[in-house]
Amino acid sequence: MSQDYNSNPSSAPIPPVNHPVKPRLETSNSTLKIVLIVCGIMLMLLALAGFFLLFLLVPAIGGVRDAARRSAASNQARVLIISLHNYHGANNRFPNAAIRDQSGVPLHSWRTSLLPFIESAHILQRIDLAKPWNDPTNAAAINSFVYAFSSPRCPDSQETNKTAYVAVVGPDTVITTDGRRTFESIAKGTGLTGVLLEIPESNIAWAEPRDITIEQAIQYIQSFKGSGGLCVALADGSVMTIPPSTSAEDIRRLFNCSGDAPSFLVN
Repeated sequence: MSQDYNSNPSSAPIPPVNHPVKPRLETSNSTLKIVLIVCGIMLMLLALAGFFLLFLLVPAIGGVRDAARRSAASNQARVLIISLHNYHGANNRFPNAAIRDQSGVPLHSWRTSLLPFIESAHILQRIDLAKPWNDPTNAAAINSFVYAFSSPRCPDSQETNKTAYVAVVGPDTVITTDGRRTFESIAKGTGLTGVLLEIPESNIAWAEPRDITIEQAIQYIQSFKGSGGLCVALADGSVMTIPPSTSAEDIRRLFNCSGDAPSFLVN
């Protein structure tokens, strides 16, 4: 007996329902692309701004570093000139430019005489002053690094036995070959007279009895390429920076104990 779908509608098969397919929307993808592009542009702008700020800051950072080195160099020079004051107090005069033997041969620098006044007496105790500074007997001592003689602006003096500070020596200077100079004999005045000069790459060992003349000081000062100028320690214990533009005549006046004062300290 065949089934009568018309007489029993509930038993008739249900035809499949075909839902309409919605078209794929491209809006979300387009929005994502726009967001990514905008983010990329913003990152590029931020990177460019960072590079620009870094470009502006590099000279400033360099300037700060130069100022810090110059300040440290001045402090070292001040330590040495105050130590010379202490030496004067103990001996009633400034030291000789060199410690000499009986025949007048220079054996050691005035800097060796200064060791007890810069907390380095233990190094002096290991030096035989009767023998030259570079005698093998003295090698271990004179190769010691002495912090007071170093300068951050003079790389050859860092952790070596080289000195960044020398005396300017001549017949009318504070540190002389006969060592008879006293405060009272600085006719021009202690605040107008230079004693020590910071020099880059001196290649002079601190124990070596070698310094520079006024004419050599002129060359060092006028050829200096660093920031500000070289440090000069004055006989009154102060420290100044002398620029390369300083005239030769003013430099001569600065380091001589008598005569006219340099114009930059008078005007």
